[in-house]
Amino acid sequence: FIFLFSFKKTIKLESGSTRSRFSSSPNEYETSPTNGEKTPEKKSIIDDVASANELAQMRAEEIARTIYVGNISPIISELQLLNFFSVCGDVTFVRMAGDTAHPARFAFIEFFDIDGKQNALLLSGTMWMDHPLKVNHSKNAIVKPILETDKGKGAAQVAKAIELVKQLQARLAKKSQESSSKRSDDSDRDRHRDRDRYRDRERERDRDRDRERDRERERE
Repeated sequence: FIFLFSFKKTIKLESGSTRSRFSSSPNEYETSPTNGEKTPEKKSIIDDVASANELAQMRAEEIARTIYVGNISPIISELQLLNFFSVCGDVTFVRMAGDTAHPARFAFIEFFDIDGKQNALLLSGTMWMDHPLKVNHSKNAIVKPILETDKGKGAAQVAKAIELVKQLQARLAKKSQESSSKRSDDSDRDRHRDRDRYRDRERERDRDRDRERDRERERE
């Protein structure tokens, strides 16, 4: 990796007051209808969603500023690649990939802004070291290395993010299970009702046949 600089955006999530209940208890985790205070569980969910939205937005922004460069000569270094694309705009990250033993390698380059990326896309097809470069939009963001001074903080942030994802997955799984159970119960009730209706129709047909036989006997 070539690490130049990075920045972090703070995204503020504003949420209006809503009335909701997360517990069967009449007093626990219930939003006050007058002051709109958030319950502990609801506040936790909002914080989780805010963190997930922030991470997703930051990742989307990084992808929007990143290009994929293919068919790079194996003798070209990351520094040379950085200098080559710096004419398009400020480069923040460069990641080379591929085996140097192969005839060509590829890389991902992230620019400071989208203008730099758009300029870089115009270089697709440019001959460099007898290799026509293939420059395209990247579908992935570059995995950034953690600075030495931020390793402890970065590890804590990663652990927190993983824990948030696990909590959200558990809640989604529980909700899906409850929904599936409810659908199953509804399906069972529908089958029972259908069976009962079928039996009622059979009994009605039997009674009709009995009445018809009685009328035939009376006519005889």
